Amino acid sequence: QWLPPVNLYDVESLANKVNATFSVPGALLSSWSDLGLPNASGVGYYTSSFVWPEGEANNTGAYLVIPPAAQGLTVTINGRELPPVDITNPTTDVSEYVVGGKNTVLLTTASTLWNSLIPIWENLLTGGTGPGFTSEALGYGPQSYGILGEVQVIPYQLEQIK
Repeated sequence: QWLPPVNLYDVESLANKVNATFSVPGALLSSWSDLGLPNASGVGYYTSSFVWPEGEANNTGAYLVIPPAAQGLTVTINGRELPPVDITNPTTDVSEYVVGGKNTVLLTTASTLWNSLIPIWENLLTGGTGPGFTSEALGYGPQSYGILGEVQVIPYQLEQIK
């Protein structure tokens, strides 16, 4: 989570970063604000694992189905990064990345800094002056960051039609 520096006007100061780890029960992932981080902005790392049967036939495979991601998304399975996925429909065939036994999936998504700016909006200065409007005047409030919904591994089997 990105947090503003103590002194907003000191260009030499660094932003504060805080890491938070959550175990989410069940299959549904929710926004960072639902996890008690309403002003969070930054990078989210999601990790889970699944077991794939040993010795599966060559005609079986798996799709990884991820809910649409508003920001960028990278996918790593067993330490191997997948090619870029379509963030509007991130369903991809992961058969070549899956091994018999335990498989570890890492999803990484980033957010804009908007939610972190909301609490300090009135204190921001540029050119010696503050914003000419309130954060509410932009027409949107806090954003729902993160991966929202259920991530699924869906097995498939190829059949030859004669």
